[in-house]
Amino acid sequence: MSRLSGTRAPSTILLCAALVGLCASDALAEPPATATARIQVKPHTAEVYVDGFLVGTVDSFDGFLQRLEVPAGEHELILYLEGYKTVRQKMLFAPETAVAIKYQLQPLAPGEAQEPRPEAPKHDPSPGASPLEGSWFDEPPPAAPAHPASEFGRLAVRVQPAGATILVDGQKWTPPEGGDPITIDLREGTHEIEITSEGLSTFRKSVRVRAGETVSLNVSLVR
Repeated sequence: MSRLSGTRAPSTILLCAALVGLCASDALAEPPATATARIQVKPHTAEVYVDGFLVGTVDSFDGFLQRLEVPAGEHELILYLEGYKTVRQKMLFAPETAVAIKYQLQPLAPGEAQEPRPEAPKHDPSPGASPLEGSWFDEPPPAAPAHPASEFGRLAVRVQPAGATILVDGQKWTPPEGGDPITIDLREGTHEIEITSEGLSTFRKSVRVRAGETVSLNVSLVR
């Protein structure tokens, strides 16, 4: 029968305990919260940047089951295409939400200078560095994996008069100009809709969204 010496046994036990604790903490660690965005921008060849990092073109993220996935939090979205005005927008991505981004890039006016192509910031290992740096977008990733059709349905909302504020589960959405409906991809389930406009009545409704289906709302606010 083998024996452990009196001086080595405690250190061996402590080392094993430390390894067990490390493995347990890794197993219990939760993955970082993320959000997704469906980018429906014309022209669809525009380049998409997140916090200065190139993540692909609009064509990679504009299909019904195509999504850009980012860590939850505030990020700067940049749309760039030669011959068009560059669009920069700070956006707050709530955890486990799906956002629809619609935009029409505007051509440069004759003689108007083209902005330089966005450049990725240098890696900053400091504690305050963006979670995208050095991890998500050091190199352009492949298109975000498609979510299963069982997860998402669609809400289409048309509001009259134009300019109303639309809240879906407390998140603000801005409908496109011209009275066109806004379409929002939502996870299957019940969602709370609130539509307001200054001086007009408030519309509130609970809407059940089913996977692969579109729920349409036509709302007319009155005084």
